[in-house]
Amino acid sequence: MKQTYFTSGEFARLCGTTKETLRHYNNIGLLKPDKTTENGYQYYSAFQFYDFYFISTFKGTGMHLKELEEKLAETDERAFCDTLRQQLKKIQAEKRELIKKEKLLKRTIEKFDYLYEGDRVGSLELYEMEEEYYIATPVKGNADDDRVWMETLKDHLDYCSRDNLNEEYQLTYCWNMEDMQERRTGNGWSVMSQLSEPADDPRLHVKPAGTYACALFRGYDFTTEQLEKVKNQIEKRGLKICGDAYEADVSLFSPGMKAGYVTEISIMVEKND
Repeated sequence: MKQTYFTSGEFARLCGTTKETLRHYNNIGLLKPDKTTENGYQYYSAFQFYDFYFISTFKGTGMHLKELEEKLAETDERAFCDTLRQQLKKIQAEKRELIKKEKLLKRTIEKFDYLYEGDRVGSLELYEMEEEYYIATPVKGNADDDRVWMETLKDHLDYCSRDNLNEEYQLTYCWNMEDMQERRTGNGWSVMSQLSEPADDPRLHVKPAGTYACALFRGYDFTTEQLEKVKNQIEKRGLKICGDAYEADVSLFSPGMKAGYVTEISIMVEKND
């Protein structure tokens, strides 16, 4: 069978690429023209289409051109399959990272929409909430001590990042019901990050399903003054507190940047017999 040769322009068009790409592949030794005439004209053979298809296909999976050059030069298919397995693991890890970023952005947008649906700041609303899941890090020491609090934040964020559990950048803070009722502001706190589904993790915290009294407040500290306002509104509705308090960041900006930072307080309640 007579061999057919193509100019670089023809070959580039048939491969759906550019002459510049072919020139680059030639310069790095990845795909050299099959024939060069005495006057310097270069030609590609029909069989080289399959080499180009191989390169473009696996380059699309994220493999580097140097890896592809090495694989084209060897004949060990098993070694190439091992390379594909390694690339698959890399892509799967990138996929998990993308899913995590997608969740972070979606949850942030949801909080933004919730915050600006209406003027809810200061008013108490009741919601039937489904079970929610968090990674929780208890504050070891006095939560009113900034050094203790910062050490807890570092521990929590390092833990979530290491185990790929940080689905959102906003944090939630849980205040134990007993300490809250006794107004022990330095005790009973945990720093938490919400999850979209439960995880098999020793720090998993399940926020029970039920009725929650929710209110938005300006600022990023759940003060005893705010607690009294919430409790008074709860009592006026014939309800009583029956669970922990949760303080969740809902602003998109950081408390260090804006004076109008907003947090959401939610406390589980039930009818007062």
